[in-house]
Amino acid sequence: MNRRFATVLGAAVLAAAVAVPAASVSTTVTLADVSGSRTLTVTDATGTTLDAATLSTGAGASIPFVTNVTDVLYDNLTYDVDASVSNLYLWDGVSFTCGVYIPANELSISWPTEAFGVDDVSALVTDTLFDVSGTLPAISPANATLDAILTAAGVPVGTSVSGADLSRSGQGLIEETIGSVQLASGVLLSDLPLAISVGTAAPFTDAADHSTCSGGAGTPTTVNLQSGDPNASFSLADVAAAVETALGTVDGVVAGGHLTKDEVLDGIFTDAQLTSITTAVSAASLGAVWDAYVDDVITALSLDDVTINTLVGQTGTYTSVPSLDVDSALTVVGTEPTGVTNIYRGEMVITLTSS
Repeated sequence: MNRRFATVLGAAVLAAAVAVPAASVSTTVTLADVSGSRTLTVTDATGTTLDAATLSTGAGASIPFVTNVTDVLYDNLTYDVDASVSNLYLWDGVSFTCGVYIPANELSISWPTEAFGVDDVSALVTDTLFDVSGTLPAISPANATLDAILTAAGVPVGTSVSGADLSRSGQGLIEETIGSVQLASGVLLSDLPLAISVGTAAPFTDAADHSTCSGGAGTPTTVNLQSGDPNASFSLADVAAAVETALGTVDGVVAGGHLTKDEVLDGIFTDAQLTSITTAVSAASLGAVWDAYVDDVITALSLDDVTINTLVGQTGTYTSVPSLDVDSALTVVGTEPTGVTNIYRGEMVITLTSS
């Protein structure tokens, strides 16, 4: 998945235009489909999307801007956000003078002390196994007929339910474990499913192409603004433990929408037992009594263990804040007009790639 964002740059005045497509520590657990999106947004330092914003600077100045990558239930694919810059050509307000320009190598990327943030990150996993235990509770209020039905099925009140496996596969269980953090540049977020890192400080040694003036290199310099890589050391066991703590009981599994009551029954009774019980319950017109008892059973059971077999990806927002720096001693190629304020404009392309 690729996104390309064109930004217009100037030296004395820097104008930018970007085409942009329209994400806390807690124990919230929800289900979601394993599909989603990855998007890139570029803004100025005030949060204004760079589709019509103007950034002004002169020689020796630094212009901070924001690159924001948002994953929504997205597969754990490597990604990079990279920038390239053209030469900056003389602009008179109407047209370019292509023979007079500031080379791209007068521009570079640098990083403030803290220039990276990660927010609202959740692990996206599938194939979850809930291991439960407990004993079948007494029937409340007491019902001799239902008690006899359970006894006949081989599961009377007080029967131990130990090690019953309630599998949930094919859907995504999201466990939100990581809150908002601000990290200094160069820090690798090693505790995330997708390890995020800040980009590289570097000059734009070779110019990119310009839409009006020729002169770009065949392979322009790209400077990395942020990146992410699947984290092989990320612990599914830690996520499973957090899920277990968050849900606590089988009632929590059902209330959270992770398993239905029927799926719980399938996990603790055999097919033969369930057939015997439901047939007898129907014959005795005890449907309402049985339904109430099922609620009591679910409430009585404990969640002993959670196993997660597959990590699919994560959802979250990753924000880097690089600065575009302009050399204090600008080199101009060609002859500048004298007696006027000269403005130079170039083009920057910021690209999001996933692989």
